[in-house]
Amino acid sequence: MTRNLKTAGTATTEKLDLEASQTLLAQADCRLLGDDHIPSARYTSKLFLDLEEKSLWPHTWQIACRLEEIPDRGDYYEYEVNTESILVVRQEDGSIKAFANACRHRSTRLAQGCGSLGQGGIRCRYHGWSWAINGENTFVLDQGEFSDEGMKPEDLALIEVPSGVRWGFVFVCPDTPSTDLESFLAPLEPMFEPFGVDIMRYDWYKSTVLPCNWKVSLDAFVENYHVPATHPQLILDHNAYEYLQLENGHAHNHTHKGREGTFDSKLVERDALNEREQLYRAVSDLADQVNAIYTDREKFVAAGLRKRPLPEDLSAGVDFVNALHEYAEGAGIPLPKVSSSDTKYLGVTTIFPNVVVLTSNGNLLGYRARPNGDDPNSCLFDVFSLRMFPVGEEPIVEREELEWTDSRWKLVLSQDFSNMPHVTAGLRSRHSRGYKLNRQQEMAIMNTHREIDNYIARAHEQ
Repeated sequence: MTRNLKTAGTATTEKLDLEASQTLLAQADCRLLGDDHIPSARYTSKLFLDLEEKSLWPHTWQIACRLEEIPDRGDYYEYEVNTESILVVRQEDGSIKAFANACRHRSTRLAQGCGSLGQGGIRCRYHGWSWAINGENTFVLDQGEFSDEGMKPEDLALIEVPSGVRWGFVFVCPDTPSTDLESFLAPLEPMFEPFGVDIMRYDWYKSTVLPCNWKVSLDAFVENYHVPATHPQLILDHNAYEYLQLENGHAHNHTHKGREGTFDSKLVERDALNEREQLYRAVSDLADQVNAIYTDREKFVAAGLRKRPLPEDLSAGVDFVNALHEYAEGAGIPLPKVSSSDTKYLGVTTIFPNVVVLTSNGNLLGYRARPNGDDPNSCLFDVFSLRMFPVGEEPIVEREELEWTDSRWKLVLSQDFSNMPHVTAGLRSRHSRGYKLNRQQEMAIMNTHREIDNYIARAHEQ
């Protein structure tokens, strides 16, 4: 397993202490949130980025990787955020541990990317200090020549950081978490628990560097308000969704009219689409233009239904899901049966602080953003697709690194990316008033900012 993701640069200027940052941020209008207004400086200010690094990222749970990336004993994955590097390692018993990726001698990074430690353990390339995969020190060259201070076994062990697993994702927290992982994720259980996300596997994974703040990049995916202008080719009705602000900074939106009510009536009428054709067009558009959420598999099933009479007691959406389950059963795909009350939670979910996922039956599209070093106008951005595969036919996926302008992103993502440098440019204008939010469709953005402020407040109180 390899990874070519560009690493975040390290800050080149000394960070302000928290109290000084609070004062300056207040003066710079970074902290003054309105009911539906977000100041520009929260996206463009180096001061605010520093404050996030000091008070947010060390104390919140973050998705580092998936279990499938470290399937065997001694497999590891390096997760980076700001200046931190965390090494996630599969243990002898199949469990997961996460360690600060720094030698206890002179702080050298111990491993990079994603790979296997083999039958050995963790070894520093510089002076050969070594550790078992559980973090216990096993070797110090010429140990008798060191003073006794700081050389006890507990001093030499790698520093373990909090970690946990839910829905196939490995979560880590670089320092002390604000709450335990179970409590942190509790508001998201209806959006993940019924849908078999833990048995999905990567279909593809792409990474890039976007010319915008990490929050700007995620703001593009938490609402459908942008669809008519940014994605005019899609027949999605952006008004057909219910938006939920959840505890712990999470958020979610899903259709409240049923799948047959999510199509833009003007486009449907223009193209003379019946209900079957509406669904086929929506499925095939996403399969062709994103290759996620709906894929060639769902397109094949939807195409097979196009000419069939629609049963009087079924909508095209329900009939499609039934056909999808029939196909999955024949193909050996373990697609879960989901109740109608749970199905409504298929939609768009924000996992605070930095991941957005879109779920459908047997598929998931995910976005993850992180600051790119100390530049508030740049971020590391990952996009990945998960699918359910027949048992034993899961592919081995290599992560790709692309320029954000590369045509391999396909149409929909390219349309979203194209807005981001223009948002950044506008936010940096002296005349920008920041964000004025739609009070129904865009409040997930505000929910994120309010939770960031909760982390800042907690850090300031300590």
